[in-house]
Amino acid sequence: MSKTQIRIGDALSEVRIPPLGEGQVGKLALVFVKVMEGDGEWGWAVRASDELDEDEILGVLVGYTHHLRKRAAASWVDHE
Repeated sequence: MSKTQIRIGDALSEVRIPPLGEGQVGKLALVFVKVMEGDGEWGWAVRASDELDEDEILGVLVGYTHHLRKRAAASWVDHE
């Protein structure tokens, strides 16, 4: 892939997220960013550290999708 890389804070200086856990140090990232386009429309950008391979990214996405489905299903049960 080998594209130009910049520090994540430089790209997302307007974005705030919860901190990592105590003792954790961020080294690589897969980021979904909701962006405002030049024409005022909203869109999405996806960025990943070069060192992440596609299998690792896919594994994280599958695992997180499963987590979100479980949370959504639990909220459906709570509302019945």
